[in-house]
Amino acid sequence: MDYVYLPLTSPRCTRVIRLQGAPDPSNPIIFKLVEISLANIQCEPYDALSYTWGGQPLDRLVSCGSKALSITANAEAALRRLRWKKKARHVWVDAICINQASVAERNVQVTNMGDIYRRAERVLIWLGEATPNAEMAFRIMRDFWRMVKPISTRRGVRSRIAKAKKDDGPWEPDGFDGMKSKLLSKLTRDQRAQLIRGVVDIQSRPYWERVWTLQEVGLCRHADSCLVFCGALEPVSLWFLESIPRAFQTMELPGID
Repeated sequence: MDYVYLPLTSPRCTRVIRLQGAPDPSNPIIFKLVEISLANIQCEPYDALSYTWGGQPLDRLVSCGSKALSITANAEAALRRLRWKKKARHVWVDAICINQASVAERNVQVTNMGDIYRRAERVLIWLGEATPNAEMAFRIMRDFWRMVKPISTRRGVRSRIAKAKKDDGPWEPDGFDGMKSKLLSKLTRDQRAQLIRGVVDIQSRPYWERVWTLQEVGLCRHADSCLVFCGALEPVSLWFLESIPRAFQTMELPGID
């Protein structure tokens, strides 16, 4: 039997997914939809998903309150990645938490979007599944971050990034000299090329091309509460993903034509 949405009790209410934990990623996706009031400052804590889903068919079946609910493949992949192994996780997902068949409800919920993302504990960005190039880029960027972090305060680095974006210049935090060559010297020519392809892969995902997803990110409390997920890779903060790939983009990678 298909899931049937119950009307929300007030315009200031929305639904969140109570996503059942699963020890194995291949386990079926099971959840319930729970109504919360945005007017209640003590409402159930939740995370908000930011992802792309437009144009995809509703060809994946999941269990919602023991009933069948059709969702997109990208939503299914995101839920499969985001669920915890044991305890339930509360997540707001627009395509699921809003009754898409009701124009009236959609219109009301659009007016709540700002509060929904601002009230979220975390905003979870889903870029889609990882590729081998993206996996390597994430690994190298993490190694690079471990080297840079001790010499750069968060405020200092962010101000430099902002200036670099404004001036279209390179990001060069204090003490950065020599770190590029030190890290890159450990890579073969093929690995350097793969690194570049990985950074391009990450930054050319459809997610970054959608105005509304970037608006959702802009509503999160702060950059560290905005986590980026790509496949099964360990998530990173949005601040990390803003900073480190830019540093690699401005690097001169020897051996790459």
